[in-house]
Amino acid sequence: MWNDKGMPSEQIARIVKKPRETKRGLTPREIAVMQQFSHGKTVTEIAEFLKIHEHTVRTFSDRAVKKLKAANRSHAVCIALRLGIIE
Repeated sequence: MWNDKGMPSEQIARIVKKPRETKRGLTPREIAVMQQFSHGKTVTEIAEFLKIHEHTVRTFSDRAVKKLKAANRSHAVCIALRLGIIE
């Protein structure tokens, strides 16, 4: 199948960046945030370390909590540690 620019749809799909998912469906950024929480870092510290906004840290954290079916952030960190997603 071709689009209106004359490119095959498969080629377009490869060009458009999609978040990579890893273990248990977490993206590398969600894993990085969980890893930092496991080291006792605050939202502000993680935001500074990853050079992202605090709201973005909370978004990644909330998504990880949902994907891991955790009750809260601490529970998500425990699950991620137990599953070997983070160290």
